[in-house]
Amino acid sequence: MSSYHFALFNGSTGVPPHRFVLRQRIASARRVLATPELVRDGLGVTPETWPAPAVQEVPAGREGG
Repeated sequence: MSSYHFALFNGSTGVPPHRFVLRQRIASARRVLATPELVRDGLGVTPETWPAPAVQEVPAGREGG
């Protein structure tokens, strides 16, 4: 994106492109999470029945990459 188009985008939306995209993604995720049927259809469970994540112990010497 050229600096000219970047400035036009900022002027029309009031935020940089990256922040605009992040806000759109967060808004979309909130809409999905607010509708339990959509979560259930996508994951097979509703948020209320989602199991708590299990914490796995990492064997000594296996940390990192």
